[in-house]
Amino acid sequence: LAGLSDPASPNYRQCLSAEECGARFGLPSAEIGRVVAWLNAGGLAATRLPQRTSLLVTGTAGQVERLLGIALVDRQTADGRHYHVPVGTPQIPSELAGDVASVVGLDTKPVLHSGLEGVSNRDVPNGAMTPVDVARAYGIDQPWNAALTGEGVSCGLVCLDHFTPRDAGGFA
Repeated sequence: LAGLSDPASPNYRQCLSAEECGARFGLPSAEIGRVVAWLNAGGLAATRLPQRTSLLVTGTAGQVERLLGIALVDRQTADGRHYHVPVGTPQIPSELAGDVASVVGLDTKPVLHSGLEGVSNRDVPNGAMTPVDVARAYGIDQPWNAALTGEGVSCGLVCLDHFTPRDAGGFA
């Protein structure tokens, strides 16, 4: 990983594709298949993603509530925006507990947006990857350029290298 941000390294800015990342670090297909079968049996549709670390799952609120043993309740912000949140802890069958690390994306609560728009190369220390580099490396530059910004979508940030703890607040 250190070579990714070292201009002298042959691996400088040579990132793995989502498929390559999945082949090296993702879950085995059999484990993913067990989780997909459980989701499908509960009426949910699951899309396998190439990095093999997560699934895109869709269904009705009622299907999600029944399968996970939770309730989805409606809330409203002080400025009148409506959203929903889960009540209860999602229940995963014991035989899948080792295959499912977490369930995310059940709430639509509005979140603060990062103030990092417009970060330039001079703002990135030691030749590390800029947001544009990351977007290009992971194939998200095309949706971004098409104005699909992910606004209103919850996401997680996984860091496989060092980071500056004070910067994490910018993504909150």
